[in-house]
Amino acid sequence: MDAFITAFVLRMFPTWMRSVIAPFLPARYRLKNHRAKAEQVLAAKIAKHQEARRRKERGEPVEEEDTLMDWMLDNGNEQETDLAEMSNRQLAMTLASVHTTSTNTASFLFELCAHPEFFPVLREEIEEVAKEAGKDAKVDIRRWHPQLEKMDSFLVECFRVHPPILLSPQRVALQDYTLRDGTFLPKGCRIAFANGEHQMDPAITPNPEVFDPMRAYRKRHSDPDQYDRNQAVLTDVNNNLTFGYGNQACPGRFLGVAEVKLLVARFITEFDFKYPEGKTVPRTLSADENVFFEPSATLLMRKRKVD
Repeated sequence: MDAFITAFVLRMFPTWMRSVIAPFLPARYRLKNHRAKAEQVLAAKIAKHQEARRRKERGEPVEEEDTLMDWMLDNGNEQETDLAEMSNRQLAMTLASVHTTSTNTASFLFELCAHPEFFPVLREEIEEVAKEAGKDAKVDIRRWHPQLEKMDSFLVECFRVHPPILLSPQRVALQDYTLRDGTFLPKGCRIAFANGEHQMDPAITPNPEVFDPMRAYRKRHSDPDQYDRNQAVLTDVNNNLTFGYGNQACPGRFLGVAEVKLLVARFITEFDFKYPEGKTVPRTLSADENVFFEPSATLLMRKRKVD
């Protein structure tokens, strides 16, 4: 929250004024405290990993958890593995992963309550997949979440109707560049693609104003060549641009989609949901290119009564 508040406030001012305005922002001071805390936490973890690496080099047996941070330390250069830089990167990954996952889970539940006929459809799929995968709590999520194809299709449609960001992919010109149509992009220029408008284009999505939860499911099963294309984790210019495009697409999308499926599966298996009387899908608001639901929106939930 502090990162977004700081960024949004500073964006309202010309670049030359931001260094003058920044010292007066309480959110910026809180942000500095977060960074200091991150350095404190990571310093101990980095020291532990470095000691484990030295022991491995001496041929000693070492039991160490395999984490992304360890991989970054082992494969980064001196600047990238600097404590301050590593702290910034860990915080950036946290920022990029938390609000998007929660927003996508919320959009799923909001739309599911607007189309309650899909509660039994998804619950039946969850039960079938659970039987096939086994109910052992140690079953790897990667073995069962791809089999939730109807849930995946519902999620893809949520991405299309409620994109968490309106401009994706985004790029920065690292040097002066001229496009094929003659458009000149100076070094440092930021460019972006209006993915939200693109996926609401009737030429791309037939009847785009209709929320069709099984749209991607039908595509996947329409032809063997389409089966692997229409998935929530895949970026495709005609199907899903939620996670960007090309070799700069979000590397955490596989984890993010698995998280949403795990959350939704647990929620609708154990609870009933519905809108308060007279309510329906809440309005979506935006701050720059970032999209979020009306903060006051609520759902009613209760523990399911299962026979």
